[in-house]
Amino acid sequence: MKEEPERRRSYRPDYWRMQRERLRISAPRPPEPLRHTKRVDEVLAPVLGGMGLEDAFRVSRLHEDWAEIAGRPVADHTRPGRLEGDRLVVYVDHPMWMSELSRFGKGPLLEKVRRYVNDGSVQDLVLKIDPGRRPGSTSP
Repeated sequence: MKEEPERRRSYRPDYWRMQRERLRISAPRPPEPLRHTKRVDEVLAPVLGGMGLEDAFRVSRLHEDWAEIAGRPVADHTRPGRLEGDRLVVYVDHPMWMSELSRFGKGPLLEKVRRYVNDGSVQDLVLKIDPGRRPGSTSP
């Protein structure tokens, strides 16, 4: 999909006068076009941080996209938990999966999480047996 070039609206006094009358606008001139807009997540993260909810927001985003981040086979047996400082707790449903991830998959999974979060907030992963699942079960 091609991005449309930003169009600059010209000020047309007759058109503005008609809009003012029709919509009962008191401003004598139209507002300047927004040039420095920000994405919602760029604005929301600092607001949530001020409320102490930034980590919860980050983890909820991880939950939503976990299958894409970790890959389907790993995501079927893991889930992101909580942030403890700069460490993300990842819950694993079976000791065998925890052993395999500890030995071979922790580094690549950490890199994928870091790439996704992209703000330096996750520096390590802590693997734990999932308290919400029995070993071998596929549902929480």
